[in-house]
Amino acid sequence: MTKSKTKKTKKVQLGKEYLADDVATRLGSINSSITNMREDNKNNSNAINAGNIDIYCELISAYASYPADKITTRDMNTFKKQLSDVGFSDASNKKKREKTQWVHKWFKTNEPLPSSNCTAELVRDKLTAMGITSEAKLVKEFNPNKEEELDKLDTLVAKIVGKPKKDGSGYKEGLNEEELEDFQRRLESALVAREKFLSDLKETIEVYEDELETQEKVAEVSDQLGKLADNYQQADLDNNPM
Repeated sequence: MTKSKTKKTKKVQLGKEYLADDVATRLGSINSSITNMREDNKNNSNAINAGNIDIYCELISAYASYPADKITTRDMNTFKKQLSDVGFSDASNKKKREKTQWVHKWFKTNEPLPSSNCTAELVRDKLTAMGITSEAKLVKEFNPNKEEELDKLDTLVAKIVGKPKKDGSGYKEGLNEEELEDFQRRLESALVAREKFLSDLKETIEVYEDELETQEKVAEVSDQLGKLADNYQQADLDNNPM
């Protein structure tokens, strides 16, 4: 009968407790509250995003009947007053008016909305189709001053060389002239080192392949010689039986 092995549990040695029971309990309660607040923050964030989109849908649909693609200063003042009267802070008021103007102009130029009976639901459907579910995404999509998205290589070049300023006064970001010269020297040196490394690697692989081919040929010849020796031995036994 096979005896089953009993797994020994390693006893953990404990030291002195420095946390009083009531303190530990209070910390556990605080930690649970933090966990709950994190979940609440996620839910609150989703609700805030949805609420902002609701506001923009109402504003954009309301101005769909506006005849021009740019809202005049006078009409913007009225717009500002209406938002202020219902409790929008100055910062929020400014942001909502500015972003509404962006979206209004984009739709007027690219995909005109109905000038009459344009509903918030219709605007929401269009925004949803564009993947816009938050104010941040709306800003990213409709910002008239947004820069063209660059691929990986162009992004790298822009980080090194910089980008022209919009006012044409020079370049912004990137390395200065002295740093660019130093970078160019280092890049050229690195490219030479890379080319040498790859050349040496190729040569090493070719030598290895030649040696491997030689070894395979030697093994093949050895196998043939072994078979030949076996044949001679068998022939000798046949001619000279014991």
